[in-house]
Amino acid sequence: MNQRKQKQRKVYRKMVSMGLLLTLIVCLFLCACGENSGKNLSIPKDLKSVAEKTAEELVKTHESPKVSSIDGEWLVIGVHYSGYEAPDSFYSHYYDTLRAEVKSKKGILSEDKYSEYERVLLCLQAIGMDTTQVEGYDLRPYLDDYEKIAGMGASVASFALIASNVLGYPLENEEAYIQVILEEAWSPSIMGEAGLSDYVAMAVEALSFYRGREDVDSFIEDSLTFFSETQNEDGSMINCEATAECIICLVQLGIDPLTDERFIKNGKNLGDGLLTFYLGDGTFFHDADNPNGSEIPTEKALLGLDTLLLSQKGEKLYQ
Repeated sequence: MNQRKQKQRKVYRKMVSMGLLLTLIVCLFLCACGENSGKNLSIPKDLKSVAEKTAEELVKTHESPKVSSIDGEWLVIGVHYSGYEAPDSFYSHYYDTLRAEVKSKKGILSEDKYSEYERVLLCLQAIGMDTTQVEGYDLRPYLDDYEKIAGMGASVASFALIASNVLGYPLENEEAYIQVILEEAWSPSIMGEAGLSDYVAMAVEALSFYRGREDVDSFIEDSLTFFSETQNEDGSMINCEATAECIICLVQLGIDPLTDERFIKNGKNLGDGLLTFYLGDGTFFHDADNPNGSEIPTEKALLGLDTLLLSQKGEKLYQ
Protein backbone atom coordinates (compact mmCIF):
# COMPACT_ATOMS: atom_id res chain seq x y z
CA MET A 1 0.00 0.00 0.00
CA ASN A 2 2.90 2.43 0.79
CA GLN A 3 4.37 1.82 -2.67
CA ARG A 4 1.03 2.67 -4.29
CA LYS A 5 0.80 5.94 -2.32
CA GLN A 6 4.35 6.90 -3.23
CA LYS A 7 3.61 6.27 -6.89
CA GLN A 8 0.44 8.35 -6.71
CA ARG A 9 2.35 11.25 -5.13
CA LYS A 10 5.00 11.15 -7.86
CA VAL A 11 2.34 11.15 -10.56
CA TYR A 12 0.51 13.99 -8.85
CA ARG A 13 3.64 16.18 -8.73
CA LYS A 14 4.07 15.72 -12.47
CA MET A 15 0.56 16.87 -13.29
CA VAL A 16 0.44 20.13 -15.20
CA SER A 17 -3.23 20.35 -16.06
CA MET A 18 -6.64 19.56 -14.73
CA GLY A 19 -7.04 17.16 -17.64
CA LEU A 20 -4.26 14.95 -16.32
CA LEU A 21 -5.75 15.11 -12.83
CA LEU A 22 -9.11 14.00 -14.16
CA THR A 23 -7.44 11.12 -16.01
CA LEU A 24 -5.75 9.97 -12.82
CA ILE A 25 -9.02 10.09 -10.86
CA VAL A 26 -10.74 7.97 -13.50
CA CYS A 27 -7.92 5.43 -13.49
CA LEU A 28 -7.91 5.16 -9.73
CA PHE A 29 -11.68 4.66 -9.71
CA LEU A 30 -11.47 1.86 -12.26
CA CYS A 31 -8.73 0.12 -10.29
CA ALA A 32 -10.74 0.32 -7.09
CA CYS A 33 -13.69 -1.31 -8.82
CA GLY A 34 -11.48 -3.99 -10.29
CA GLU A 35 -10.18 -5.03 -6.89
CA ASN A 36 -13.65 -6.28 -5.99
CA SER A 37 -14.45 -7.93 -9.30
CA GLY A 38 -13.26 -11.45 -8.54
CA LYS A 39 -9.53 -12.03 -8.42
CA ASN A 40 -7.86 -9.97 -5.73
CA LEU A 41 -4.97 -7.89 -7.01
CA SER A 42 -3.03 -8.03 -3.74
CA ILE A 43 -3.13 -11.66 -2.63
CA PRO A 44 -1.53 -12.43 0.73
CA LYS A 45 1.37 -14.83 0.36
CA ASP A 46 1.38 -16.03 3.98
CA LEU A 47 -0.54 -19.29 3.73
CA LYS A 48 -0.93 -19.51 7.49
CA SER A 49 -2.59 -16.11 7.75
CA VAL A 50 -4.94 -16.94 4.88
CA ALA A 51 -5.86 -20.26 6.51
CA GLU A 52 -6.56 -18.59 9.85
CA LYS A 53 -8.58 -15.80 8.22
CA THR A 54 -10.60 -18.34 6.25
CA ALA A 55 -11.26 -20.44 9.33
CA GLU A 56 -12.23 -17.36 11.31
CA GLU A 57 -14.70 -16.29 8.65
CA LEU A 58 -16.21 -19.77 8.39
CA VAL A 59 -16.66 -20.03 12.15
CA LYS A 60 -18.20 -16.56 12.24
CA THR A 61 -20.77 -17.42 9.57
CA HIS A 62 -21.25 -21.10 10.51
CA GLU A 63 -20.86 -21.22 14.27
CA SER A 64 -23.17 -24.24 14.60
CA PRO A 65 -21.82 -26.99 12.31
CA LYS A 66 -24.08 -29.90 11.52
CA VAL A 67 -23.90 -33.42 10.07
CA SER A 68 -23.60 -32.47 6.41
CA SER A 69 -21.23 -32.32 3.45
CA ILE A 70 -21.54 -28.50 3.60
CA ASP A 71 -21.32 -26.63 6.89
CA GLY A 72 -20.49 -29.95 8.49
CA GLU A 73 -17.58 -32.36 8.80
CA TRP A 74 -15.27 -30.79 6.20
CA LEU A 75 -15.82 -27.43 7.88
CA VAL A 76 -14.92 -28.83 11.30
CA ILE A 77 -11.84 -30.65 9.99
CA GLY A 78 -10.70 -27.55 8.10
CA VAL A 79 -11.02 -25.27 11.10
CA HIS A 80 -9.35 -27.81 13.39
CA TYR A 81 -6.14 -27.98 11.33
CA SER A 82 -6.04 -24.29 10.34
CA GLY A 83 -4.34 -22.93 13.45
CA TYR A 84 -7.33 -20.74 14.26
CA GLU A 85 -8.56 -21.20 17.82
CA ALA A 86 -12.28 -21.72 17.44
CA PRO A 87 -14.38 -21.58 20.62
CA ASP A 88 -15.02 -24.91 22.34
CA SER A 89 -18.71 -24.42 21.58
CA PHE A 90 -17.96 -24.79 17.86
CA TYR A 91 -16.78 -28.37 18.32
CA SER A 92 -19.18 -29.28 21.11
CA HIS A 93 -22.13 -28.14 19.04
CA TYR A 94 -21.07 -30.39 16.19
CA TYR A 95 -20.58 -33.40 18.45
CA ASP A 96 -23.85 -32.84 20.30
CA THR A 97 -25.68 -32.51 16.99
CA LEU A 98 -24.10 -35.74 15.76
CA ARG A 99 -24.98 -37.58 18.98
CA ALA A 100 -28.59 -36.43 18.77
CA GLU A 101 -28.87 -37.49 15.13
CA VAL A 102 -27.28 -40.89 15.71
CA LYS A 103 -29.55 -41.51 18.68
CA SER A 104 -32.74 -40.42 16.91
CA LYS A 105 -31.89 -42.53 13.85
CA LYS A 106 -30.76 -45.51 15.95
CA GLY A 107 -27.27 -45.52 14.48
CA ILE A 108 -28.35 -45.25 10.85
CA LEU A 109 -27.23 -41.88 9.50
CA SER A 110 -28.39 -42.72 5.97
CA GLU A 111 -29.94 -45.62 4.12
CA ASP A 112 -28.29 -44.78 0.82
CA LYS A 113 -25.58 -42.08 1.22
CA TYR A 114 -22.77 -43.93 2.91
CA SER A 115 -20.44 -41.00 2.39
CA GLU A 116 -22.12 -39.70 5.57
CA TYR A 117 -20.35 -42.35 7.65
CA GLU A 118 -17.01 -41.67 5.98
CA ARG A 119 -17.11 -37.93 6.67
CA VAL A 120 -18.30 -38.38 10.25
CA LEU A 121 -15.62 -40.93 11.09
CA LEU A 122 -12.85 -38.81 9.58
CA CYS A 123 -14.11 -35.80 11.50
CA LEU A 124 -14.31 -37.63 14.82
CA GLN A 125 -10.79 -38.97 14.32
CA ALA A 126 -9.46 -35.51 13.47
CA ILE A 127 -10.88 -33.80 16.56
CA GLY A 128 -9.92 -36.65 18.88
CA MET A 129 -13.33 -38.17 19.62
CA ASP A 130 -14.15 -41.86 20.00
CA THR A 131 -15.02 -43.35 16.59
CA THR A 132 -16.15 -46.67 18.04
CA GLN A 133 -18.98 -45.49 20.26
CA VAL A 134 -21.36 -42.67 19.39
CA GLU A 135 -24.39 -42.93 21.64
CA GLY A 136 -23.66 -46.64 21.89
CA TYR A 137 -23.29 -47.18 18.13
CA ASP A 138 -20.17 -48.17 16.20
CA LEU A 139 -20.33 -46.46 12.80
CA ARG A 140 -17.23 -48.13 11.36
CA PRO A 141 -18.88 -51.31 9.95
CA TYR A 142 -20.78 -49.19 7.42
CA LEU A 143 -17.46 -48.64 5.65
CA ASP A 144 -17.54 -52.30 4.65
CA ASP A 145 -20.96 -52.40 2.99
CA TYR A 146 -19.74 -53.13 -0.53
CA GLU A 147 -23.08 -52.97 -2.34
CA LYS A 148 -23.94 -49.55 -0.98
CA ILE A 149 -20.50 -48.03 -1.36
CA ALA A 150 -19.55 -49.50 -4.74
CA GLY A 151 -22.93 -48.43 -6.06
CA MET A 152 -22.10 -44.81 -5.28
CA GLY A 153 -18.95 -44.81 -7.39
CA ALA A 154 -15.21 -44.42 -7.07
CA SER A 155 -15.25 -41.28 -4.92
CA VAL A 156 -17.24 -42.97 -2.14
CA ALA A 157 -15.11 -46.11 -2.41
CA SER A 158 -12.06 -43.84 -2.15
CA PHE A 159 -13.16 -42.31 1.12
CA ALA A 160 -14.11 -45.70 2.52
CA LEU A 161 -10.47 -46.68 2.03
CA ILE A 162 -9.17 -43.37 3.35
CA ALA A 163 -11.30 -43.64 6.49
CA SER A 164 -10.38 -47.27 7.09
CA ASN A 165 -6.67 -46.49 6.85
CA VAL A 166 -6.87 -43.37 9.01
CA LEU A 167 -8.86 -45.26 11.65
CA GLY A 168 -6.80 -48.45 11.37
CA TYR A 169 -10.02 -50.37 10.73
CA PRO A 170 -9.46 -53.29 8.28
CA LEU A 171 -12.08 -53.86 5.57
CA GLU A 172 -13.04 -57.21 4.09
CA ASN A 173 -13.88 -55.39 0.85
CA GLU A 174 -10.63 -53.46 0.67
CA GLU A 175 -9.43 -55.13 -2.54
CA ALA A 176 -12.86 -54.82 -4.13
CA TYR A 177 -12.86 -51.07 -3.44
CA ILE A 178 -9.41 -50.72 -4.99
CA GLN A 179 -10.71 -52.37 -8.14
CA VAL A 180 -13.78 -50.12 -8.24
CA ILE A 181 -11.51 -47.07 -8.07
CA LEU A 182 -9.07 -48.32 -10.72
CA GLU A 183 -11.77 -49.40 -13.15
CA GLU A 184 -13.79 -46.21 -12.87
CA ALA A 185 -11.23 -43.46 -12.29
CA TRP A 186 -8.75 -44.84 -14.82
CA SER A 187 -11.24 -44.75 -17.69
CA PRO A 188 -10.39 -42.39 -20.59
CA SER A 189 -13.67 -40.50 -20.08
CA ILE A 190 -12.49 -39.45 -16.61
CA MET A 191 -8.69 -39.30 -16.81
CA GLY A 192 -8.89 -37.14 -19.94
CA GLU A 193 -11.29 -34.54 -18.52
CA ALA A 194 -9.79 -31.52 -16.76
CA GLY A 195 -13.13 -30.96 -15.06
CA LEU A 196 -12.76 -34.29 -13.27
CA SER A 197 -9.27 -33.71 -11.88
CA ASP A 198 -10.63 -33.44 -8.33
CA TYR A 199 -12.37 -36.80 -8.80
CA VAL A 200 -9.09 -38.39 -9.89
CA ALA A 201 -7.26 -36.68 -7.01
CA MET A 202 -9.61 -38.31 -4.48
CA ALA A 203 -8.81 -41.69 -6.01
CA VAL A 204 -5.09 -40.99 -5.69
CA GLU A 205 -5.55 -40.02 -2.03
CA ALA A 206 -7.13 -43.43 -1.36
CA LEU A 207 -4.59 -45.39 -3.37
CA SER A 208 -1.67 -43.56 -1.74
CA PHE A 209 -2.00 -46.14 1.05
CA TYR A 210 -1.35 -49.00 -1.39
CA ARG A 211 1.74 -47.94 -3.28
CA GLY A 212 4.10 -50.70 -4.27
CA ARG A 213 1.48 -52.51 -6.32
CA GLU A 214 2.02 -52.36 -10.06
CA ASP A 215 -1.59 -51.43 -10.89
CA VAL A 216 -1.77 -48.76 -8.20
CA ASP A 217 1.61 -47.25 -9.06
CA SER A 218 0.70 -47.11 -12.76
CA PHE A 219 -2.56 -45.35 -11.97
CA ILE A 220 -0.78 -42.82 -9.76
CA GLU A 221 1.85 -42.06 -12.40
CA ASP A 222 -0.82 -41.57 -15.06
CA SER A 223 -2.72 -39.32 -12.67
CA LEU A 224 0.32 -37.16 -11.98
CA THR A 225 0.87 -36.73 -15.70
CA PHE A 226 -2.81 -35.81 -16.08
CA PHE A 227 -2.61 -33.20 -13.33
CA SER A 228 0.57 -31.68 -14.75
CA GLU A 229 -0.84 -31.47 -18.28
CA THR A 230 -4.11 -29.86 -17.20
CA GLN A 231 -2.61 -27.35 -14.75
CA ASN A 232 -3.08 -23.73 -15.80
CA GLU A 233 -0.36 -21.13 -16.33
CA ASP A 234 -1.29 -19.39 -13.07
CA GLY A 235 -0.66 -22.60 -11.14
CA SER A 236 -4.33 -23.45 -10.67
CA MET A 237 -6.37 -26.39 -11.88
CA ILE A 238 -9.76 -25.94 -13.54
CA ASN A 239 -11.38 -24.54 -10.39
CA CYS A 240 -10.77 -23.89 -6.70
CA GLU A 241 -11.92 -27.27 -5.44
CA ALA A 242 -9.82 -29.19 -7.99
CA THR A 243 -6.75 -27.12 -7.10
CA ALA A 244 -7.17 -27.85 -3.39
CA GLU A 245 -7.81 -31.55 -4.02
CA CYS A 246 -4.67 -31.86 -6.12
CA ILE A 247 -2.66 -30.25 -3.32
CA ILE A 248 -4.07 -32.78 -0.87
CA CYS A 249 -3.33 -35.78 -3.09
CA LEU A 250 0.25 -34.69 -3.84
CA VAL A 251 1.04 -34.29 -0.16
CA GLN A 252 -0.50 -37.72 0.47
CA LEU A 253 2.10 -39.04 -1.97
CA GLY A 254 4.94 -37.16 -0.28
CA ILE A 255 5.24 -34.70 -3.17
CA ASP A 256 5.74 -31.00 -2.40
CA PRO A 257 3.10 -29.11 -4.44
CA LEU A 258 5.05 -25.88 -3.99
CA THR A 259 8.41 -27.02 -5.35
CA ASP A 260 7.93 -30.04 -7.60
CA GLU A 261 8.80 -28.89 -11.14
CA ARG A 262 6.00 -30.96 -12.69
CA PHE A 263 3.50 -28.69 -10.96
CA ILE A 264 5.09 -25.30 -11.57
CA LYS A 265 3.79 -23.43 -14.60
CA ASN A 266 5.15 -20.05 -15.64
CA GLY A 267 6.79 -19.79 -12.22
CA LYS A 268 3.50 -20.48 -10.41
CA ASN A 269 2.87 -23.49 -8.18
CA LEU A 270 -0.36 -25.02 -6.89
CA GLY A 271 -0.26 -22.84 -3.79
CA ASP A 272 -0.17 -19.75 -5.99
CA GLY A 273 -2.95 -21.30 -8.04
CA LEU A 274 -5.16 -21.83 -5.00
CA LEU A 275 -4.72 -18.19 -3.94
CA THR A 276 -6.00 -16.97 -7.33
CA PHE A 277 -9.45 -17.97 -6.06
CA TYR A 278 -9.05 -16.05 -2.80
CA LEU A 279 -11.13 -12.89 -2.40
CA GLY A 280 -9.12 -11.51 0.50
CA ASP A 281 -11.97 -11.61 3.00
CA GLY A 282 -11.70 -15.21 4.15
CA THR A 283 -13.71 -16.63 1.26
CA PHE A 284 -12.86 -18.37 -2.02
CA PHE A 285 -14.78 -18.59 -5.27
CA HIS A 286 -15.31 -21.60 -7.55
CA ASP A 287 -14.10 -20.31 -10.94
CA ALA A 288 -14.25 -17.32 -13.29
CA ASP A 289 -17.86 -18.06 -14.15
CA ASN A 290 -18.76 -18.13 -10.45
CA PRO A 291 -16.67 -15.27 -8.99
CA ASN A 292 -18.50 -14.83 -5.70
CA GLY A 293 -17.28 -16.45 -2.50
CA SER A 294 -19.28 -19.49 -1.43
CA GLU A 295 -19.20 -22.32 1.10
CA ILE A 296 -18.06 -25.27 -1.01
CA PRO A 297 -14.90 -23.72 -2.53
CA THR A 298 -14.07 -21.97 0.73
CA GLU A 299 -14.27 -25.16 2.81
CA LYS A 300 -12.29 -27.13 0.23
CA ALA A 301 -9.69 -24.37 -0.09
CA LEU A 302 -9.24 -24.41 3.68
CA LEU A 303 -8.50 -28.14 3.54
CA GLY A 304 -5.92 -27.43 0.85
CA LEU A 305 -4.32 -24.69 2.95
CA ASP A 306 -4.34 -26.97 5.99
CA THR A 307 -2.58 -29.62 3.95
CA LEU A 308 0.20 -27.21 2.98
CA LEU A 309 0.62 -26.19 6.62
CA LEU A 310 0.67 -29.82 7.75
CA SER A 311 3.23 -30.71 5.08
CA GLN A 312 5.61 -28.14 6.55
CA LYS A 313 5.58 -30.28 9.70
CA GLY A 314 5.97 -33.54 7.79
CA GLU A 315 2.32 -34.44 8.30
CA LYS A 316 -0.66 -35.20 6.04
CA LEU A 317 -4.37 -34.51 6.14
CA TYR A 318 -5.06 -38.26 6.08
CA GLN A 319 -2.57 -40.33 8.04
